[in-house]
Amino acid sequence: MGYVQTYGYQPGSDAYAAAWPIIVSDAQTIITAVTDLGIAVRGPMGTGDPIADLSGGIRLNGDDAAGLSFDGFDLPAPYRTPEAPADCRVWRFVKTQRRPYDLAVTSILLRAHVLAPDVFAIGSDGHWADEWTTPAGANPRDLVARLFGVHVVDDPLTDPSEGMAIGTAGWIDPRLVDNPVIP
Repeated sequence: MGYVQTYGYQPGSDAYAAAWPIIVSDAQTIITAVTDLGIAVRGPMGTGDPIADLSGGIRLNGDDAAGLSFDGFDLPAPYRTPEAPADCRVWRFVKTQRRPYDLAVTSILLRAHVLAPDVFAIGSDGHWADEWTTPAGANPRDLVARLFGVHVVDDPLTDPSEGMAIGTAGWIDPRLVDNPVIP
């Protein structure tokens, strides 16, 4: 499948909504810091500016013109899952293929997990002790520590798809589909 970052969250939860303004502000800070490291962060299609705002969500990619884009990262604002219960979980993934913009994606995911750990889970094809710590100074753990003073020591990576079902639109909370298939 390639190198993938995964995340599960509760878009209708009060905890996600309360953390959202900080997640967006911190995502803007992360995007600036990654850009300052010489990594081009573009909009979701690999062109234009990345999006990080309260209503539009967080959407970004690598630089398509330089051949450094892959899947666009998309983190919607709270309450953007119509008719979903407040405790409904959503599972998403972004295949970055280890392109440079992966640093922005993983740093934003780590920061969101730190800010809302009970409703925001993260997973990765990368290992916490390897890909999340190298290169020194330009990895998500170091970047989050430098920018926000938070040193995440314990491995937070889990399987965010656990308990999810497969519906016609992909992985989803089993309550939101008829006849869900639960692997």
